Amino acid sequence: MYALVAAFDAGRKPMPENVQGWKPEQIELFLKKLPESIPVEDCRALEGLFGLKASRYNNHLVVYYCTAIRSGCEEALACVEKIVSTVGRMLYLKPLYRALVATEWSKPKARTLFEHNRAAYHPIAAGGIDRILKEAGL
Repeated sequence: MYALVAAFDAGRKPMPENVQGWKPEQIELFLKKLPESIPVEDCRALEGLFGLKASRYNNHLVVYYCTAIRSGCEEALACVEKIVSTVGRMLYLKPLYRALVATEWSKPKARTLFEHNRAAYHPIAAGGIDRILKEAGL
């Protein structure tokens, strides 16, 4: 797995046969080892490689979509909207909102997304996200 991370860093994308049979923990670790931002084409390739649009592993989704947002992958926003509207755990919400406020293209969308979903969040989660947004000037 670490060899694939090094290969990815050198510009070689993993192929399906390289990750065939991987356990969820291996996928999550690979995604966590990615650079903070990557080319948008690489985002799309990884999303397809790991079947992330159909994945139910929130750990994978959050790690990947944080990277996709920071990378400028605007089509990822629809999936992020789905996650933040169906998941209420701060473990998943805070990293996504932090990623949203970290980039100029997604920052204006963060407050609207939060206000749309705020009522569904636990008050402690809502307070934590509100602080993230306020610290970002939103």
